[in-house]
Amino acid sequence: MRNQRTTEEEMIIQRIKEPLNMMGFSSFKIDESVVDRPDIVFESSGKRIGVEISRLDYEAYCKFINHQVEPPYLKTSEITINLEKLLGNVLGKKNKDHKNFIKERNLDECWLVLHNDVFEFKDTKEQGVLSKDWFEKYSHLILQEKGCLFERVLFNLEHPGGWSYLFNKSERKKQEEFNYKWPVMTCHQGVINVTEPKSYKIDIRKPNEKKRFY
Repeated sequence: MRNQRTTEEEMIIQRIKEPLNMMGFSSFKIDESVVDRPDIVFESSGKRIGVEISRLDYEAYCKFINHQVEPPYLKTSEITINLEKLLGNVLGKKNKDHKNFIKERNLDECWLVLHNDVFEFKDTKEQGVLSKDWFEKYSHLILQEKGCLFERVLFNLEHPGGWSYLFNKSERKKQEEFNYKWPVMTCHQGVINVTEPKSYKIDIRKPNEKKRFY
């Protein structure tokens, strides 16, 4: 068990007031004696709530941005945003800890906060745009289907910031059948006439698969 938080965990603590206020926890106190298992414990409205923090990694993207090229070459990578795989991997590691967190820290609830520097989705419902609404909707269905034990799951974008509300265990979504194919993020990176070090082009492919969630 660690005796201090990581830089990323300290970042989440600095930002967590925003989602807590949005969910009705206007006044809260963090238990500074707890820094691991789970990473945060706070008290509010008579409840003691834990927060476990985990990076939502994307291996292909990480390999892409860490592979440097020399001028004047350009590199491009297509990354499939497979939420079922990503969220399934996180639950495979974290779900088993939920019961122990509740018992060991005498918690009423334990939440999961995910974060990365990739999933910057637009806050829109415009057709053909990979949006925050899409991210939240399908994350909830997947976490529900896979039996997420955490009472709430949130996502924080590292840069420039911002929160998404992925799952609330008390809100059971109805069974839904939909056509889908996981969207693809096409990332281009180069050194000639590029004003931004990274740029993203989102391409929502035509649906050609069916999936049923329960």
